[in-house]
Amino acid sequence: PLVWELGDLSAQQEISTITVTVQAHETLVPGQVINAVAAARTLSNEEILINNLTEVSTTIIDPYKADVRIAAAGPGVLLPNSSARYNIWVDNIGGLLATENTIGITLPALLEYQSASPAPVSLTPLVWEIPALQPFSQPSQIALTLTVPGDVPPATLVTLSGSITTLTPESSTLNNTAAVSVRTSLE
Repeated sequence: PLVWELGDLSAQQEISTITVTVQAHETLVPGQVINAVAAARTLSNEEILINNLTEVSTTIIDPYKADVRIAAAGPGVLLPNSSARYNIWVDNIGGLLATENTIGITLPALLEYQSASPAPVSLTPLVWEIPALQPFSQPSQIALTLTVPGDVPPATLVTLSGSITTLTPESSTLNNTAAVSVRTSLE
């Protein structure tokens, strides 16, 4: 383990940062997760110990492959006779340009398509095409608005799912699908 002796720390002292840079060993394989644990301890009496330990997970990527991923979020509850906004995010966390990317969204049977920004290239099924996602790109967002009909059954779990595909070789496809489930109101 790496150890730093920080000496005396006052209660009002600013947060100290220690940056550690490591090089991945050649035996690590893309998709493998490495966990780093940091712990702080003191000889002084301390009442709160829960904040003395933290863990960071890092996934090994292949710099010669893409790794497209998708995430989705929805509203807290679906209300009858209203609109519901869903957000879809896609990006490329790999080291290679991802080309000819296709996003497909499967709507729950109880909800109806209203609009999206950007607009899809197909409505049945809902499909978006993104020509290229740069390596280590920031997420691109699709804002999807759906209509919740008035006759939607109460307390029903409704799931929207999505996927992304690319023609570029990927280091992992485990993050190429996403789903978000939301309940209809109790009223």
